[in-house]
Amino acid sequence: MRLGEILNLKRSDIDLKEKIINVRAQLTNEGADRPLKTDSSYRKIYVAREILQDILCNTHGIYLFTPNSFPDRQISRRTADKYIHCFFKTVETPYGFTFHSLRHYHATQLLCRGISLKEVSKRLGHASVNITADIYTHWLEEMDKKAAEVLGKELLV
Repeated sequence: MRLGEILNLKRSDIDLKEKIINVRAQLTNEGADRPLKTDSSYRKIYVAREILQDILCNTHGIYLFTPNSFPDRQISRRTADKYIHCFFKTVETPYGFTFHSLRHYHATQLLCRGISLKEVSKRLGHASVNITADIYTHWLEEMDKKAAEVLGKELLV
């Protein structure tokens, strides 16, 4: 998910029974509950029940990420950026690594594990599979090389 989408998530956006997160709005510089980037950004993301339970157990307000003194408001983008920056310093991420890099990492891992480009595109909320393909073409080339090796080995008798 995009950071603005995550910061605007409410407890009511999580459906534990169906194991989904409903992405319905985002936090922007203009405020909370703002429309998403595109129509396809409005989506359901399936998540393991254990992860959703853990998220809900650690949430104490309307929003998933709230300031301690204001449980009915979400943290600001500025505060989130500060926490993310501190976290990335702690885990020693590569230079230039950003929160959005996690989104790319997630998509790349899905593609490398054989999840279809269409499904990854849908999960990311891209308006078109072409957008996803354009961004991740270098990974698709790696997968094609791997496919050629696998196929080549199987065809050798």
